[in-house]
Amino acid sequence: MWSFAGILECMATHRNIYARMGSEDNTIRKMDLCNQVAARKLRPEAPEGHFLEQLILDCAGWYY
Repeated sequence: MWSFAGILECMATHRNIYARMGSEDNTIRKMDLCNQVAARKLRPEAPEGHFLEQLILDCAGWYY
């Protein structure tokens, strides 16, 4: 379900998953993203009020 939430985030934002965490020069490393997910500090999400928001939270929410 987690990976499906990631796909939905891409569909909702038209950007790579977790793109909001980086910058234009990609200063955040992939390992940093993995560590944040493992520490339960990061999960897929949609812009507030987006029609996919609740579905994404439901798919990613099992982890929390």
